[in-house]
Amino acid sequence: MNLHDFFDGVVASVAEDAALAAWAESNFGKGVSVYMEIPSESFPDFDDDAPFIVIGSPWRRANQERRVVEYGMEAWLGIAKSTYATRADGATEPAGVELIIDMIETVKNAIAAGLPEGFTMALEEYTDSLAAHDYCEGFMVLDFSKQLTIGEDPFA
Repeated sequence: MNLHDFFDGVVASVAEDAALAAWAESNFGKGVSVYMEIPSESFPDFDDDAPFIVIGSPWRRANQERRVVEYGMEAWLGIAKSTYATRADGATEPAGVELIIDMIETVKNAIAAGLPEGFTMALEEYTDSLAAHDYCEGFMVLDFSKQLTIGEDPFA
């Protein structure tokens, strides 16, 4: 599978996911804007385009000796909701932190459900609430791998 086909499949899994659409509608009253790479002419705007997810920077690595193919990409998620809330334990946090973590989890599940057979996924997750604005961001670094069997060409 070439890099574009794999990348396109991951993006489609997110863009077509019913659970992510329901989550966005429930929390923001609208769907998620999904971008392949960052559109330089119309950079996602937190006020107009959030909730959004940008999936980009795809890469592919093949190794004939290890008989494995690896893919990777990064994702940037954004929401426009970081009013502060006091939790039961008395701590105060931006309300967007919990929402962005929920969004990361929902996106992760959408991607995992759409992976081709035989692929495994590993990821790193990060959040950031920009205290100077009413925005909250999430970041995902996604790594995928497939161990090849005899006869499968890692460079095909």
